[in-house]
Amino acid sequence: MPISETKKAYKSEISEIKSKEIKEIPSDVLEFIGSKVADHLNNITEPALAKYIESVGPEYKNKKIAKKEKEREVYKAKDEARQRANTRKEELNSKYSPKKSGNHIW
Repeated sequence: MPISETKKAYKSEISEIKSKEIKEIPSDVLEFIGSKVADHLNNITEPALAKYIESVGPEYKNKKIAKKEKEREVYKAKDEARQRANTRKEELNSKYSPKKSGNHIW
């Protein structure tokens, strides 16, 4: 099936646009953008916005992850202690519980 002239023109236009796209941003441009963003973030005076920006930052997330890991370790230790206590309780109950046979306790 032949391709129409409009489709050919569209495809050539798209390929030209893709060839003109910037593949990698130069380091000086990245540095300039980073400095502008840093200046803007450092000049924020509204406390609610500053608190939000801090909560989105990587340091806050790392602290949050570390806190969750600690909580997980504590919970795991408590769970192991509970399991040991339950095992010991079952052992003692089976050892010292009265044995029943019909209506008699032996």
